Amino acid sequence: MVYPNPVDETGILNIKFNNEPAGKYKLCLYDNNGSKVYEQDIYYDGNNEKISISLIKLNLTGNYKLVLFSNDDVIIKESINFNK
Repeated sequence: MVYPNPVDETGILNIKFNNEPAGKYKLCLYDNNGSKVYEQDIYYDGNNEKISISLIKLNLTGNYKLVLFSNDDVIIKESINFNK
């Protein structure tokens, strides 16, 4: 689960893991044209339910597609709106 949606002016995006195994994940954001605008590796230790990511420096507004990968498997695919 990804929240808040829409993302507010703080630019903080939270990812809640639900029974996912510990390991390396990849977070990608795509614009409406399908171009990747952001990519980050996330290391999930299996203990914390939530990981917070600051995206404020990207200065995003509008709708984006968020995809979270584990290896080549899609774990989360969600439309995210960024408000200012």
